[in-house]
Amino acid sequence: MKKFISLALCVLMLFSAFSVCSVAADKTFSALSVKATDVVDGKVTYNIYLEPNVHVNGAIVFVEYDEKVLEPILPETYSYTDKKTNETYTYPGCANGGAFVNVDEYGDSTVNIGGLYAGGKVHFKSNVISVGYTNENGYKSSARKGMFTVDFKVIDTDRPVTKVAFKIVEFQGADEELNVTHNTDTPATFKTISTDTFEKTIITGVTPTAKGMQVNWKATEGADYYNFYKKTASGWAVTRLSADETSYIDTTAQNGVKETYAVRAFKNDGRSFKTYNKITGLYVAPPAKVTTANSGDGVKVSWSAVSGADSYRVFKRVTNADGSKTSWMYLVKNTTAKSYVDTNVANDVKYEYLVRANMDGVYSANSVASAIYHYDAPTVKIASAKGGAKVTWNVIDGAETYKIYRRNNGASAWTLLKTVNADTLSYLDAAATSGKKLDYTVRAFSSKGSSNYIAKTINYVATPKLTSLANGTSGATLKWSAVKGATTYRVYRKVVGAKSWTALADVKTTSYVDKTAKSGTKYAYTVKAFNGKVASGYDSTGLTLKYLVMPKITKLTNTTAGINIKWSATTGASTGYKVYRKAPGETSWKLLGTVKTTSYTDKKVANGKTYKYTIRAVDGSNLSAYNSTGTSIKRVK
Repeated sequence: MKKFISLALCVLMLFSAFSVCSVAADKTFSALSVKATDVVDGKVTYNIYLEPNVHVNGAIVFVEYDEKVLEPILPETYSYTDKKTNETYTYPGCANGGAFVNVDEYGDSTVNIGGLYAGGKVHFKSNVISVGYTNENGYKSSARKGMFTVDFKVIDTDRPVTKVAFKIVEFQGADEELNVTHNTDTPATFKTISTDTFEKTIITGVTPTAKGMQVNWKATEGADYYNFYKKTASGWAVTRLSADETSYIDTTAQNGVKETYAVRAFKNDGRSFKTYNKITGLYVAPPAKVTTANSGDGVKVSWSAVSGADSYRVFKRVTNADGSKTSWMYLVKNTTAKSYVDTNVANDVKYEYLVRANMDGVYSANSVASAIYHYDAPTVKIASAKGGAKVTWNVIDGAETYKIYRRNNGASAWTLLKTVNADTLSYLDAAATSGKKLDYTVRAFSSKGSSNYIAKTINYVATPKLTSLANGTSGATLKWSAVKGATTYRVYRKVVGAKSWTALADVKTTSYVDKTAKSGTKYAYTVKAFNGKVASGYDSTGLTLKYLVMPKITKLTNTTAGINIKWSATTGASTGYKVYRKAPGETSWKLLGTVKTTSYTDKKVANGKTYKYTIRAVDGSNLSAYNSTGTSIKRVK
């Protein structure tokens, strides 16, 4: 919607009360020129000039403007004091002098205020002289000064561009015969200006981004392009941008440096406001690198340092089972460290992490996010077992395979021993070297990622190999092979059929005689090797034996039938006893016979010769020990 105001221009003729304007009827009349200022503090001013050598008492100037954008700023009254008479005149308010009349439609409007310069109060400033005119004596002034001003308030900053047209509706001269059209229905346009007025471009923010400092501003309606300015040591660096752009990223911004920027709107002919919005912001670069790694039962987030940063802020988000993602959430609000372990994690779940640096209260843009599927490191247990070092571990959800590794303690490189499927949770390292300090670990793997690992160390001691178990002369005698690295051995016994083993003794030798064994009882024996407190595995079956105590010869007697041998009974000798003899000159024992009694008569003996006898208890194939020296007797009839 257009709105109109009319202004009266009145000029006092200093040299005569009546003068004739020297404007020919056929001359193109161009009495006015208008110049607009920039929008400053929400206000735009139009300076109206009377052209030189124009004689004018007054004129009604018609101003057309858009009331949605502009609102005239006018005083209620205007006072003028004549310096010659010291009389003060007060007139209806107008823009810095002249009468003001609102008109809804064109009509006869005669405004002729005598004694008032068109320049109004501006005229009386010491640096302003009389406006130009022509008097009857031919005097011509060359001055061209601001006659008066029209001020407008810009009431809609979202529509800052408007066209303001100035037209003369009626001209008042000393001689009413001036050939100037008084047709107010179609006013003559003597000087029409189309002035584009811009609100100064407002910068709405300056924000550090990953690529540089981003400056945003409010779009300026009517702008053909923008100039983006950056303050440098040598002046302002300028970048031209299209009218469609309302942001710019300064990729040359330096971390830790306060950068100053400005933006100005332009028309294609180069016109713009002289004033502009300026803003300064500290640029903080994001951490250049963020890494994630599974660490035990957590995720370790690490990032590169940002020079000058006071602290860092860490964010996290989770990918749900259905593929949706949570919003970013604070993991750590402020930390001066360069890493953090997130223990609030679950197996086979995807997590993402990013970091922002803080400097003097200004936060950088987000770093590039780092993603990882978490898997706990398997909890490893190692024990010396029969046949090797036994490695066991717990189930890790989402694992598809496990890899078992070994290294000599203190070494840096791991050796992959085997890859097993997800159903396998143990491994026997038969190649482990007894007496060595060994490290073992296990890692869980899937197609999405892998766990970290936790090393476990063992002083590996091989399981002793049981070599023999026999009835001895004084008890059950167990023997085994020596184990490298073993400092002691522990002997265990149990009655066959019992569940638990009983430790009998710790020995440094590789054999042991169980003197507490009871004849006729079936026992199992096994052994563990020890290196300090570290135990080897053991043969869980062990060696079994029904213990038979060695029979002792109680009496040798010469009888008429031969030599009679008597011995003690042995519990468990279900088969009986074997009687052995060694005649003079013989080096080995000769079996005489097997009997169920505890006596035997050797009838095949020669008088005067000395014989040796020994006895073994028998239970099937199980034989007791025997007296290898034997008991001697001389045959006497």
